Amino acid sequence: MSTRQAISNARWVGVNQVARLSIQFISIAVLSRLLSPSDFGLMAMAAVVTNLGLLFRDLGTAAALIQRRELSNDVIDTVFWLNIAFGSAVAACVAIMAPFASRLFHAPALANILMVISLTFPISAVGASQLALFERDSRFRLITWIETSSAVAGLIIAITCALNHMGVYSFVFQALVTGAMSSLQIWLHSSHRPRWLWDQQAFKSIWHFSGNLTAFNLINYTIRNGDSILIGRILGSVSLGWYSVANRVLLFPLQNITYSSNRALLPVYSRYQDEPATLRHLYMRTLALIGSITAPLMFGLWALRRPFVLAAFGNKWDPVVDILTWFAPMGFFQSLLSTVGAILSAIGRTDLMRTMGLINSIILVSAFVFGIQFGLRGLAVAYFGATLLITLTTLQVTLKKIGSDVIELMRGIWKQTSCAVAITILLSALNSLLTPVMPPIIILAVLVPVGLVAYVLLLYFCSRPVLIDVWKTLSHRTPVVAS
Repeated sequence: MSTRQAISNARWVGVNQVARLSIQFISIAVLSRLLSPSDFGLMAMAAVVTNLGLLFRDLGTAAALIQRRELSNDVIDTVFWLNIAFGSAVAACVAIMAPFASRLFHAPALANILMVISLTFPISAVGASQLALFERDSRFRLITWIETSSAVAGLIIAITCALNHMGVYSFVFQALVTGAMSSLQIWLHSSHRPRWLWDQQAFKSIWHFSGNLTAFNLINYTIRNGDSILIGRILGSVSLGWYSVANRVLLFPLQNITYSSNRALLPVYSRYQDEPATLRHLYMRTLALIGSITAPLMFGLWALRRPFVLAAFGNKWDPVVDILTWFAPMGFFQSLLSTVGAILSAIGRTDLMRTMGLINSIILVSAFVFGIQFGLRGLAVAYFGATLLITLTTLQVTLKKIGSDVIELMRGIWKQTSCAVAITILLSALNSLLTPVMPPIIILAVLVPVGLVAYVLLLYFCSRPVLIDVWKTLSHRTPVVAS
Protein backbone atom coordinates (compact mmCIF):
# COMPACT_ATOMS: atom_id res chain seq x y z
CA MET A 1 0.00 0.00 0.00
CA SER A 2 1.44 3.39 -1.00
CA THR A 3 1.86 6.32 1.36
CA ARG A 4 -0.68 8.25 -0.71
CA GLN A 5 -3.24 5.49 -0.25
CA ALA A 6 -2.53 5.26 3.48
CA ILE A 7 -3.08 9.01 3.79
CA SER A 8 -6.37 8.73 1.93
CA ASN A 9 -7.48 5.84 4.17
CA ALA A 10 -6.72 7.73 7.35
CA ARG A 11 -8.39 10.91 6.07
CA TRP A 12 -11.71 9.27 5.24
CA VAL A 13 -11.72 6.97 8.23
CA GLY A 14 -11.17 10.07 10.36
CA VAL A 15 -14.07 11.86 8.69
CA ASN A 16 -16.23 8.77 9.19
CA GLN A 17 -15.21 8.60 12.82
CA VAL A 18 -16.10 12.23 13.51
CA ALA A 19 -19.44 11.82 11.76
CA ARG A 20 -20.30 8.63 13.68
CA LEU A 21 -19.41 10.19 17.01
CA SER A 22 -21.38 13.33 16.25
CA ILE A 23 -24.49 11.43 15.17
CA GLN A 24 -24.22 9.12 18.17
CA PHE A 25 -23.94 12.03 20.60
CA ILE A 26 -26.84 13.89 19.00
CA SER A 27 -28.91 10.72 19.18
CA ILE A 28 -28.22 10.18 22.88
CA ALA A 29 -28.61 13.85 23.79
CA VAL A 30 -31.94 14.30 21.97
CA LEU A 31 -33.50 10.94 22.76
CA SER A 32 -32.49 11.12 26.44
CA ARG A 33 -34.80 14.13 26.76
CA LEU A 34 -37.65 12.58 24.78
CA LEU A 35 -37.50 9.05 26.22
CA SER A 36 -37.20 7.60 29.72
CA PRO A 37 -34.32 5.68 31.37
CA SER A 38 -36.62 2.64 31.20
CA ASP A 39 -36.78 2.94 27.37
CA PHE A 40 -32.98 3.02 27.22
CA GLY A 41 -32.88 0.04 29.57
CA LEU A 42 -35.26 -1.99 27.39
CA MET A 43 -33.14 -1.31 24.32
CA ALA A 44 -30.02 -2.31 26.26
CA MET A 45 -31.76 -5.60 27.14
CA ALA A 46 -32.57 -6.11 23.46
CA ALA A 47 -28.96 -5.36 22.58
CA VAL A 48 -27.80 -8.25 24.78
CA VAL A 49 -29.62 -10.61 22.41
CA THR A 50 -28.94 -8.77 19.14
CA ASN A 51 -25.23 -8.40 19.93
CA LEU A 52 -25.02 -12.16 20.24
CA GLY A 53 -26.69 -12.50 16.86
CA LEU A 54 -24.20 -10.09 15.29
CA LEU A 55 -21.40 -12.52 16.06
CA PHE A 56 -22.89 -15.10 13.73
CA ARG A 57 -24.06 -12.78 10.98
CA ASP A 58 -20.90 -13.24 8.92
CA LEU A 59 -18.79 -15.59 11.09
CA GLY A 60 -15.78 -13.28 10.80
CA THR A 61 -15.64 -13.73 7.04
CA ALA A 62 -15.41 -9.99 6.38
CA ALA A 63 -12.03 -9.83 8.13
CA ALA A 64 -10.97 -12.98 6.27
CA LEU A 65 -11.73 -11.36 2.91
CA ILE A 66 -9.63 -8.31 3.85
CA GLN A 67 -6.72 -10.29 5.28
CA ARG A 68 -6.20 -12.78 2.39
CA ARG A 69 -3.32 -12.00 0.04
CA GLU A 70 -5.16 -13.44 -2.98
CA LEU A 71 -8.92 -13.54 -3.42
CA SER A 72 -10.92 -15.46 -6.00
CA ASN A 73 -14.51 -14.94 -7.10
CA ASP A 74 -15.36 -18.42 -5.81
CA VAL A 75 -14.35 -17.36 -2.28
CA ILE A 76 -16.30 -14.10 -2.51
CA ASP A 77 -19.47 -15.83 -3.73
CA THR A 78 -19.22 -18.54 -1.10
CA VAL A 79 -18.82 -15.93 1.64
CA PHE A 80 -21.85 -14.01 0.34
CA TRP A 81 -24.20 -17.00 0.53
CA LEU A 82 -22.74 -18.02 3.89
CA ASN A 83 -23.58 -14.56 5.21
CA ILE A 84 -27.11 -14.69 3.83
CA ALA A 85 -27.73 -18.13 5.34
CA PHE A 86 -26.48 -17.18 8.76
CA GLY A 87 -28.09 -13.75 8.75
CA SER A 88 -31.47 -15.38 8.12
CA ALA A 89 -30.80 -18.12 10.68
CA VAL A 90 -29.82 -15.58 13.31
CA ALA A 91 -33.01 -13.60 12.70
CA ALA A 92 -35.06 -16.74 13.24
CA CYS A 93 -33.14 -17.62 16.40
CA VAL A 94 -33.58 -14.12 17.87
CA ALA A 95 -37.32 -14.27 17.21
CA ILE A 96 -37.51 -17.70 18.86
CA MET A 97 -35.45 -16.53 21.84
CA ALA A 98 -37.58 -13.40 22.33
CA PRO A 99 -40.09 -14.88 24.82
CA PHE A 100 -37.30 -16.48 26.86
CA ALA A 101 -35.33 -13.22 26.98
CA SER A 102 -38.50 -11.43 28.07
CA ARG A 103 -38.87 -13.80 31.01
CA LEU A 104 -35.16 -13.63 31.87
CA PHE A 105 -35.28 -9.85 32.27
CA HIS A 106 -38.84 -9.74 33.70
CA ALA A 107 -39.75 -7.36 30.84
CA PRO A 108 -42.89 -8.42 28.87
CA ALA A 109 -42.41 -5.68 26.26
CA LEU A 110 -39.02 -7.09 25.27
CA ALA A 111 -40.43 -10.01 23.26
CA ASN A 112 -42.09 -7.87 20.58
CA ILE A 113 -39.08 -5.56 20.41
CA LEU A 114 -36.77 -8.48 19.63
CA MET A 115 -39.09 -9.95 17.01
CA VAL A 116 -39.09 -6.70 15.06
CA ILE A 117 -35.42 -5.87 15.43
CA SER A 118 -34.38 -9.39 14.35
CA LEU A 119 -35.01 -8.23 10.77
CA THR A 120 -31.79 -6.20 10.91
CA PHE A 121 -29.69 -9.38 10.58
CA PRO A 122 -30.68 -10.51 7.07
CA ILE A 123 -30.84 -6.86 6.00
CA SER A 124 -27.23 -6.25 7.07
CA ALA A 125 -25.98 -9.63 5.82
CA VAL A 126 -26.97 -8.70 2.26
CA GLY A 127 -24.20 -6.11 2.06
CA ALA A 128 -21.59 -7.60 4.41
CA SER A 129 -19.27 -9.19 1.82
CA GLN A 130 -19.46 -6.22 -0.58
CA LEU A 131 -18.60 -3.87 2.28
CA ALA A 132 -15.57 -6.02 3.09
CA LEU A 133 -14.47 -5.74 -0.54
CA PHE A 134 -14.79 -1.94 -0.32
CA GLU A 135 -12.49 -1.98 2.71
CA ARG A 136 -10.05 -4.37 1.05
CA ASP A 137 -9.85 -1.99 -1.92
CA SER A 138 -9.50 1.02 0.43
CA ARG A 139 -12.72 2.68 -0.81
CA PHE A 140 -13.10 4.49 2.50
CA ARG A 141 -14.47 7.67 0.97
CA LEU A 142 -17.44 5.73 -0.36
CA ILE A 143 -17.83 3.85 2.94
CA THR A 144 -17.89 7.15 4.81
CA TRP A 145 -20.70 8.47 2.64
CA ILE A 146 -22.74 5.28 2.91
CA GLU A 147 -22.43 4.90 6.67
CA THR A 148 -22.88 8.57 7.49
CA SER A 149 -25.94 9.06 5.29
CA SER A 150 -27.47 5.83 6.61
CA ALA A 151 -26.89 6.89 10.22
CA VAL A 152 -28.46 10.30 9.54
CA ALA A 153 -31.54 8.63 8.03
CA GLY A 154 -31.82 6.38 11.09
CA LEU A 155 -31.45 9.34 13.44
CA ILE A 156 -34.22 11.27 11.69
CA ILE A 157 -36.53 8.26 11.98
CA ALA A 158 -35.66 7.81 15.68
CA ILE A 159 -36.39 11.43 16.56
CA THR A 160 -39.62 11.38 14.52
CA CYS A 161 -40.78 8.24 16.33
CA ALA A 162 -39.86 9.67 19.73
CA LEU A 163 -41.80 12.87 19.04
CA ASN A 164 -44.79 10.69 18.18
CA HIS A 165 -44.56 8.92 21.55
CA MET A 166 -43.37 5.57 20.18
CA GLY A 167 -41.00 5.05 23.11
CA VAL A 168 -38.43 2.29 22.79
CA TYR A 169 -39.53 1.56 19.20
CA SER A 170 -37.74 4.77 18.26
CA PHE A 171 -34.50 2.79 18.69
CA VAL A 172 -35.91 -0.23 16.87
CA PHE A 173 -36.88 1.67 13.72
CA GLN A 174 -33.61 3.59 13.86
CA ALA A 175 -31.71 0.30 13.61
CA LEU A 176 -33.90 -1.03 10.80
CA VAL A 177 -33.66 2.11 8.67
CA THR A 178 -29.91 2.48 9.20
CA GLY A 179 -29.27 -1.14 8.17
CA ALA A 180 -31.58 -0.99 5.15
CA MET A 181 -30.11 2.27 3.84
CA SER A 182 -26.58 0.95 4.25
CA SER A 183 -27.19 -2.35 2.42
CA LEU A 184 -29.12 -0.61 -0.37
CA GLN A 185 -26.32 1.88 -1.03
CA ILE A 186 -23.64 -0.82 -0.86
CA TRP A 187 -25.42 -2.76 -3.61
CA LEU A 188 -25.92 0.34 -5.74
CA HIS A 189 -22.19 1.09 -5.63
CA SER A 190 -20.85 -2.46 -5.87
CA SER A 191 -19.90 -3.98 -9.22
CA HIS A 192 -19.80 -7.51 -7.81
CA ARG A 193 -22.94 -9.59 -8.30
CA PRO A 194 -22.77 -12.99 -6.60
CA ARG A 195 -23.34 -16.15 -8.60
CA TRP A 196 -25.33 -19.15 -7.42
CA LEU A 197 -22.16 -20.89 -6.29
CA TRP A 198 -20.93 -22.69 -3.21
CA ASP A 199 -17.30 -23.83 -3.15
CA GLN A 200 -16.63 -26.23 -0.29
CA GLN A 201 -12.88 -25.92 -0.72
CA ALA A 202 -13.08 -22.15 -0.58
CA PHE A 203 -15.16 -22.38 2.59
CA LYS A 204 -12.59 -24.61 4.26
CA SER A 205 -9.76 -22.29 3.25
CA ILE A 206 -11.19 -19.39 5.26
CA TRP A 207 -12.72 -21.33 8.15
CA HIS A 208 -9.53 -21.62 10.22
CA PHE A 209 -9.16 -17.84 10.23
CA SER A 210 -12.81 -16.87 10.60
CA GLY A 211 -13.66 -19.74 12.94
CA ASN A 212 -11.11 -18.62 15.51
CA LEU A 213 -12.17 -15.01 15.04
CA THR A 214 -15.81 -15.95 15.64
CA ALA A 215 -14.82 -17.84 18.78
CA PHE A 216 -12.96 -14.74 20.00
CA ASN A 217 -15.96 -12.54 19.24
CA LEU A 218 -18.25 -14.93 21.09
CA ILE A 219 -16.02 -14.72 24.13
CA ASN A 220 -15.79 -10.95 23.70
CA TYR A 221 -19.59 -10.86 23.66
CA THR A 222 -19.60 -12.29 27.17
CA ILE A 223 -17.21 -9.55 28.25
CA ARG A 224 -19.25 -6.76 26.66
CA ASN A 225 -22.68 -7.95 27.73
CA GLY A 226 -22.23 -9.80 31.02
CA ASP A 227 -22.71 -6.59 32.98
CA SER A 228 -25.91 -5.67 31.12
CA ILE A 229 -27.36 -9.14 31.67
CA LEU A 230 -26.73 -8.95 35.41
CA ILE A 231 -28.01 -5.38 35.79
CA GLY A 232 -31.14 -6.04 33.72
CA ARG A 233 -31.88 -9.25 35.60
CA ILE A 234 -31.12 -8.02 39.14
CA LEU A 235 -31.53 -4.22 39.18
CA GLY A 236 -34.11 -3.68 36.41
CA SER A 237 -34.57 -1.56 33.30
CA VAL A 238 -34.18 1.88 34.92
CA SER A 239 -30.76 1.06 36.39
CA LEU A 240 -29.76 -0.55 33.11
CA GLY A 241 -30.88 2.62 31.32
CA TRP A 242 -28.52 4.75 33.40
CA TYR A 243 -25.71 2.25 32.92
CA SER A 244 -26.26 1.95 29.17
CA VAL A 245 -26.12 5.73 28.70
CA ALA A 246 -22.79 5.82 30.53
CA ASN A 247 -21.60 3.06 28.19
CA ARG A 248 -22.79 4.83 25.08
CA VAL A 249 -21.33 8.17 26.11
CA LEU A 250 -17.86 6.84 26.83
CA LEU A 251 -17.12 3.28 25.79
CA PHE A 252 -18.96 3.25 22.48
CA PRO A 253 -17.32 6.43 21.18
CA LEU A 254 -13.94 5.03 22.23
CA GLN A 255 -14.71 1.79 20.45
CA ASN A 256 -15.62 3.85 17.39
CA ILE A 257 -12.24 5.56 17.55
CA THR A 258 -10.31 2.31 17.77
CA TYR A 259 -12.66 0.50 15.36
CA SER A 260 -12.15 3.24 12.78
CA SER A 261 -8.38 3.16 13.32
CA ASN A 262 -8.30 -0.61 13.03
CA ARG A 263 -10.47 -0.44 9.94
CA ALA A 264 -7.94 1.75 8.15
CA LEU A 265 -4.91 -0.06 9.53
CA LEU A 266 -5.87 -3.73 9.14
CA PRO A 267 -5.20 -3.67 5.37
CA VAL A 268 -1.90 -1.89 6.05
CA TYR A 269 -0.84 -4.24 8.85
CA SER A 270 -1.75 -7.24 6.69
CA ARG A 271 0.55 -6.09 3.90
CA TYR A 272 3.47 -5.84 6.36
CA GLN A 273 2.79 -9.14 8.15
CA ASP A 274 6.10 -10.55 6.83
CA GLU A 275 8.11 -7.48 7.92
CA PRO A 276 8.20 -7.62 11.77
CA ALA A 277 10.29 -4.49 12.31
CA THR A 278 8.02 -2.33 10.14
CA LEU A 279 4.90 -3.82 11.69
CA ARG A 280 6.19 -3.17 15.22
CA HIS A 281 7.03 0.43 14.33
CA LEU A 282 3.58 1.07 12.87
CA TYR A 283 1.74 -0.51 15.79
CA MET A 284 3.71 1.30 18.51
CA ARG A 285 3.12 4.65 16.79
CA THR A 286 -0.56 3.82 16.47
CA LEU A 287 -0.80 3.14 20.22
CA ALA A 288 1.07 6.37 21.00
CA LEU A 289 -1.25 8.36 18.76
CA ILE A 290 -4.42 6.82 20.23
CA GLY A 291 -3.14 7.43 23.75
CA SER A 292 -2.40 11.06 22.90
CA ILE A 293 -6.05 11.57 21.92
CA THR A 294 -7.91 9.39 24.40
CA ALA A 295 -5.93 10.33 27.54
CA PRO A 296 -7.01 14.01 27.57
CA LEU A 297 -10.49 13.06 26.32
CA MET A 298 -11.15 10.53 29.08
CA PHE A 299 -9.41 12.32 31.92
CA GLY A 300 -11.00 15.62 30.92
CA LEU A 301 -14.44 14.01 30.92
CA TRP A 302 -13.68 12.62 34.38
CA ALA A 303 -13.00 16.12 35.66
CA LEU A 304 -16.14 17.57 34.03
CA ARG A 305 -18.45 14.56 34.31
CA ARG A 306 -21.16 16.28 36.39
CA PRO A 307 -21.63 19.43 34.28
CA PHE A 308 -21.42 17.27 31.15
CA VAL A 309 -24.22 14.90 32.22
CA LEU A 310 -26.48 17.66 33.53
CA ALA A 311 -25.99 19.85 30.45
CA ALA A 312 -26.33 17.05 27.89
CA PHE A 313 -29.09 14.89 29.39
CA GLY A 314 -30.77 16.68 32.28
CA ASN A 315 -31.26 16.06 36.00
CA LYS A 316 -33.02 12.69 35.61
CA TRP A 317 -29.72 11.20 34.45
CA ASP A 318 -27.72 12.31 37.52
CA PRO A 319 -26.86 8.68 38.55
CA VAL A 320 -24.76 8.46 35.37
CA VAL A 321 -22.24 10.84 36.99
CA ASP A 322 -21.19 8.25 39.57
CA ILE A 323 -20.75 5.57 36.91
CA LEU A 324 -18.54 7.87 34.82
CA THR A 325 -16.22 8.28 37.80
CA TRP A 326 -14.88 4.81 36.96
CA PHE A 327 -15.77 4.53 33.29
CA ALA A 328 -13.75 7.59 32.23
CA PRO A 329 -10.29 6.31 33.26
CA MET A 330 -11.31 2.82 32.18
CA GLY A 331 -12.06 4.20 28.72
CA PHE A 332 -8.40 5.17 28.29
CA PHE A 333 -7.27 1.58 28.91
CA GLN A 334 -9.99 0.23 26.64
CA SER A 335 -8.83 2.45 23.79
CA LEU A 336 -5.40 0.80 23.88
CA LEU A 337 -6.79 -2.70 24.41
CA SER A 338 -9.17 -2.47 21.46
CA THR A 339 -6.28 -2.31 18.98
CA VAL A 340 -5.19 -5.88 19.74
CA GLY A 341 -7.64 -7.48 17.30
CA ALA A 342 -6.23 -5.71 14.24
CA ILE A 343 -2.60 -6.60 14.88
CA LEU A 344 -3.29 -10.25 15.74
CA SER A 345 -5.61 -10.64 12.75
CA ALA A 346 -2.93 -9.18 10.49
CA ILE A 347 -0.35 -11.75 11.58
CA GLY A 348 -2.90 -14.58 11.43
CA ARG A 349 -3.00 -15.27 15.18
CA THR A 350 -6.76 -15.37 15.69
CA ASP A 351 -6.16 -18.51 17.76
CA LEU A 352 -4.31 -16.39 20.31
CA MET A 353 -7.17 -13.88 20.26
CA ARG A 354 -9.55 -16.70 21.12
CA THR A 355 -7.44 -17.97 24.01
CA MET A 356 -6.84 -14.55 25.56
CA GLY A 357 -10.49 -13.70 25.09
CA LEU A 358 -11.51 -16.77 27.07
CA ILE A 359 -9.22 -15.90 29.97
CA ASN A 360 -10.32 -12.26 29.94
CA SER A 361 -13.99 -13.19 29.93
CA ILE A 362 -13.53 -15.30 33.05
CA ILE A 363 -11.84 -12.37 34.81
CA LEU A 364 -14.49 -9.86 33.81
CA VAL A 365 -17.54 -11.99 34.48
CA SER A 366 -16.14 -12.81 37.92
CA ALA A 367 -15.69 -9.09 38.53
CA PHE A 368 -19.27 -8.38 37.41
CA VAL A 369 -20.75 -11.04 39.68
CA PHE A 370 -18.76 -9.73 42.65
CA GLY A 371 -19.32 -6.04 41.97
CA ILE A 372 -23.08 -6.10 41.41
CA GLN A 373 -23.56 -7.16 45.03
CA PHE A 374 -22.75 -3.52 45.85
CA GLY A 375 -25.05 -1.98 43.23
CA LEU A 376 -24.20 -0.02 40.08
CA ARG A 377 -21.24 1.72 41.66
CA GLY A 378 -19.79 -1.57 42.90
CA LEU A 379 -20.03 -3.10 39.44
CA ALA A 380 -18.35 -0.05 37.87
CA VAL A 381 -15.46 -0.25 40.36
CA ALA A 382 -15.00 -3.98 39.75
CA TYR A 383 -15.14 -3.40 35.97
CA PHE A 384 -12.39 -0.79 36.23
CA GLY A 385 -10.08 -3.04 38.25
CA ALA A 386 -10.57 -6.01 35.93
CA THR A 387 -10.01 -3.85 32.82
CA LEU A 388 -6.72 -2.53 34.19
CA LEU A 389 -5.46 -6.09 34.81
CA ILE A 390 -6.65 -7.34 31.41
CA THR A 391 -5.12 -4.40 29.53
CA LEU A 392 -1.66 -4.91 30.99
CA THR A 393 -1.58 -8.67 30.45
CA THR A 394 -3.16 -8.71 26.98
CA LEU A 395 -0.94 -5.96 25.62
CA GLN A 396 2.14 -7.69 27.03
CA VAL A 397 1.29 -10.95 25.25
CA THR A 398 0.40 -9.16 22.01
CA LEU A 399 3.44 -6.92 21.95
CA LYS A 400 5.75 -9.90 22.49
CA LYS A 401 4.46 -11.38 19.22
CA ILE A 402 5.88 -8.41 17.34
CA GLY A 403 9.08 -8.06 19.35
CA SER A 404 8.08 -5.42 21.89
CA ASP A 405 6.67 -5.21 25.43
CA VAL A 406 4.59 -3.06 27.78
CA ILE A 407 7.68 -1.23 29.06
CA GLU A 408 8.36 0.11 25.57
CA LEU A 409 4.70 1.08 25.28
CA MET A 410 4.83 2.99 28.58
CA ARG A 411 7.92 4.83 27.40
CA GLY A 412 5.97 5.84 24.32
CA ILE A 413 2.88 7.20 26.09
CA TRP A 414 3.96 8.39 29.54
CA LYS A 415 4.53 12.03 28.54
CA GLN A 416 1.13 12.57 26.97
CA THR A 417 -0.54 10.66 29.82
CA SER A 418 1.22 12.84 32.41
CA CYS A 419 0.10 15.96 30.56
CA ALA A 420 -3.48 14.68 30.56
CA VAL A 421 -3.35 14.01 34.33
CA ALA A 422 -2.04 17.54 34.96
CA ILE A 423 -4.91 19.01 32.93
CA THR A 424 -7.38 16.87 34.88
CA ILE A 425 -6.16 18.36 38.15
CA LEU A 426 -6.50 21.87 36.71
CA LEU A 427 -10.01 21.28 35.35
CA SER A 428 -11.20 19.66 38.58
CA ALA A 429 -10.05 22.67 40.61
CA LEU A 430 -11.66 25.16 38.22
CA ASN A 431 -14.88 23.15 38.09
CA SER A 432 -15.14 23.25 41.89
CA LEU A 433 -14.73 27.02 41.85
CA LEU A 434 -17.26 27.64 39.06
CA THR A 435 -20.02 25.15 40.05
CA PRO A 436 -21.63 27.43 42.71
CA VAL A 437 -21.83 30.42 40.35
CA MET A 438 -22.36 29.06 36.82
CA PRO A 439 -24.81 26.65 35.14
CA PRO A 440 -23.35 23.40 33.73
CA ILE A 441 -23.49 24.44 30.08
CA ILE A 442 -21.45 27.61 30.76
CA ILE A 443 -18.91 25.65 32.77
CA LEU A 444 -18.39 23.33 29.80
CA ALA A 445 -18.18 26.23 27.37
CA VAL A 446 -15.44 27.82 29.48
CA LEU A 447 -13.43 24.84 30.69
CA VAL A 448 -13.34 22.61 27.60
CA PRO A 449 -11.37 25.19 25.53
CA VAL A 450 -9.17 25.93 28.56
CA GLY A 451 -8.35 22.23 28.96
CA LEU A 452 -7.67 21.76 25.25
CA VAL A 453 -5.32 24.73 25.00
CA ALA A 454 -3.50 23.78 28.21
CA TYR A 455 -3.00 20.19 27.01
CA VAL A 456 -1.63 21.30 23.64
CA LEU A 457 0.80 23.71 25.33
CA LEU A 458 1.99 21.09 27.79
CA LEU A 459 2.45 18.54 25.02
CA TYR A 460 4.31 21.12 22.95
CA PHE A 461 6.92 21.58 25.67
CA CYS A 462 7.03 17.94 26.89
CA SER A 463 6.71 15.89 23.70
CA ARG A 464 6.74 17.92 20.52
CA PRO A 465 7.08 14.90 18.14
CA VAL A 466 3.91 13.35 19.55
CA LEU A 467 2.05 16.64 19.11
CA ILE A 468 3.23 16.81 15.50
CA ASP A 469 1.94 13.26 14.88
CA VAL A 470 -1.44 14.16 16.35
CA TRP A 471 -1.64 17.39 14.36
CA LYS A 472 -0.72 15.75 11.07
CA THR A 473 -3.25 12.99 11.56
CA LEU A 474 -6.11 15.23 12.70
CA SER A 475 -5.40 17.73 9.91
CA HIS A 476 -5.28 14.81 7.41
CA ARG A 477 -1.80 15.69 6.23
CA THR A 478 -0.38 12.26 6.93
CA PRO A 479 -1.45 9.37 9.14
CA VAL A 480 0.69 7.68 11.72
CA VAL A 481 1.28 4.77 9.35
CA ALA A 482 2.55 6.85 6.49
CA SER A 483 6.07 7.53 7.63
